Amino acid sequence: MECQSIPHLDYYGACRPSGATSGDFYEFIPLDGRRLLAAIGQAPGPGMTSAAMMAAVKTHFRGISGGGPDALAAAALRLNRALCDVASDGSLATLFCACLDPLRRVLRYLSAGHETALLFRAHRLHAQRLEPTGTVLGLTSRTVYRQRTVPLHPGDVLVAFTGGVADAVDRAGRVVGEAEVIEALRESPDDPPPVLVDRILDAVGRFGNGTGQAVDRTVLAVRFAGSAGSLNERGAAALAFAAA
Repeated sequence: MECQSIPHLDYYGACRPSGATSGDFYEFIPLDGRRLLAAIGQAPGPGMTSAAMMAAVKTHFRGISGGGPDALAAAALRLNRALCDVASDGSLATLFCACLDPLRRVLRYLSAGHETALLFRAHRLHAQRLEPTGTVLGLTSRTVYRQRTVPLHPGDVLVAFTGGVADAVDRAGRVVGEAEVIEALRESPDDPPPVLVDRILDAVGRFGNGTGQAVDRTVLAVRFAGSAGSLNERGAAALAFAAA
């Protein structure tokens, strides 16, 4: 999927469906030319296809660039209410979305019952788990969603994936999906997102999901390259100049 480039961010996503269609979806939405919204999830089923979910995410989340500090949570609340109105009973969707701001060096995220995403800290070779912040979409219109903010450092990589990746199991029945993702990150932390995403999909493709059925598998990755014009760096330069 190609879209407008955002300075200091490199991003890519891919889906390997199990059949002709896929219930997985992902989307990259540029915001005001300097921030990026990365979203991934699983559609609830026939009542709301993956294409319809992508369109709904665009509709409800494009406006967060002009919103307040809780804009992600407010957008998720609107999307959840819309899904409750149109989806059939029991049609539940998951969603992880992150707004990356390379200028301010922050990542704001929200996870509605989706698989735990990972923020790989390049300077520590450590994966920080971004846990769900609310329940699945479409369960009840009274659900309240929360968003969280974490700092970004040059070289950090956000990786999010669907259940087909997270639930991969080896022959002994052990769940190895997340471990395979972390291993791929540690092996080549400097690889560009297209290479990293393909490596992860190839790695988990060696395993089943414990049911013997084929599953959809989707991964997205966003790397923060760092920016010489960040607010922190400009502030430090101004202080150094004032002290000289």
